[in-house]
Amino acid sequence: MNSNFLISTQALSDRMANPSTSRNLRLFDCTTLLRQAGNTMTVESGLAAYNDAHIPGAAFLDLQRDFSDPDSDLRFTLPSAEAFNKAAADHGINNDSHLVFYATTYPMWATRLWWMFRIFGHQNVSVLDGGMKKWQSEHRPVSDQPARYQPSTYKATQKPLKVADKAAVLAALDQDDVCVINALSHEQFRGEGSHYGRPGRIKNSQSLPWNEMLDPATGCFLPAETLAQKLSATSALEAKSVITYCGGGIAASVDLFALALLGMEDKVSLYDNSMSEWANDSDAPMQTG
Repeated sequence: MNSNFLISTQALSDRMANPSTSRNLRLFDCTTLLRQAGNTMTVESGLAAYNDAHIPGAAFLDLQRDFSDPDSDLRFTLPSAEAFNKAAADHGINNDSHLVFYATTYPMWATRLWWMFRIFGHQNVSVLDGGMKKWQSEHRPVSDQPARYQPSTYKATQKPLKVADKAAVLAALDQDDVCVINALSHEQFRGEGSHYGRPGRIKNSQSLPWNEMLDPATGCFLPAETLAQKLSATSALEAKSVITYCGGGIAASVDLFALALLGMEDKVSLYDNSMSEWANDSDAPMQTG
């Protein structure tokens, strides 16, 4: 398993306590809340939860406000490299920063940002395994004092092959060596429950819910052997390339991250706008059941 991508609560605590490793550490609570509204979801910033309690020294990062394209009709769309540079710099991130992301709810918010920084060329970026839930379960210190890093400079180098658009997904549907994975629940995959337009899934895609990558008791990622077993239910391990998707490109980053932990980062990409785009295009082929 790629230990550089995942950091334990103990390892983070040790780095925070060591002046030589904490100097360039940039720790962010990136919690976003999804609220059910009929058959759809609304988005709410996690800032209030951050203000109540966060890991000491952590700053807050608002994914929708700061790291999404404000001109897109779809929420959470990847911003331009120029906008990304500015947002990163405004939050005190430089190209040499060791970034650690966590959330108080689900790891998808942290893995989404991990993916974004990886596609923009950042080398040293980690997800806190188990997030705030595990940190607090171990009775580690929390704070209600907001923190913010001094603005810096940042220059992104985008890797577009890690981002799949609708055309790339369409082209993949009839290719036997490409695996397209739906990270939503099995029910949503079948077309039941909440949806993002037309119910159902992208034609010929396979189901692997994001939460199946995690230990339900701790919220930590499963061991490498167990992750591989879970992924073997799809054709992801033997495929030449993999595309993950979900409702809006967030939960899909958990499956992508699991593949990266197994050393397959270079062959997996994420469909950025996912079902929010696909299900609302009447020409895009879908299946139910």
